[in-house]
Amino acid sequence: MAINIRTDDGRRFTFLTMRTVEGGFLLDEPAAVEEELTTPGVDGKRWRIESYQHRPVVVETVAAVTDFFSATEQCRQYLKAVGQLAKVTLSDLDLVFDSVHVLDVRPVPRPGKPVGGGASSDSDAHVVALWTLQLTSFAPSAVE
Repeated sequence: MAINIRTDDGRRFTFLTMRTVEGGFLLDEPAAVEEELTTPGVDGKRWRIESYQHRPVVVETVAAVTDFFSATEQCRQYLKAVGQLAKVTLSDLDLVFDSVHVLDVRPVPRPGKPVGGGASSDSDAHVVALWTLQLTSFAPSAVE
């Protein structure tokens, strides 16, 4: 499975795996954002729907790199993606999300080959990162 995140400023990250940790999945429907309406001196409450918004999703990614120095440099590049709009490609599902906001990323460089398949034989380190992502519009398209 090819998993890519490409930010608006041109950074591109490729991962061996991506799994949802909390918050559902990128395909989840948006939730209503409501405002509570009250009237002074009147019992009861009412709510008004202001908008529909996707909930943030936390995903864990694993990326293989050649050495530990490269892993620490990759972590620095991940941190520069915070606040950017990104395109997320999930090729196994034939989906592309064009408008994903990177709210936070917490990368950790680790020595040694990543567990599982997909890593090249020259990978002597890897980066595990928790990404907090939020769709800004729900319009997935097919991978070209």
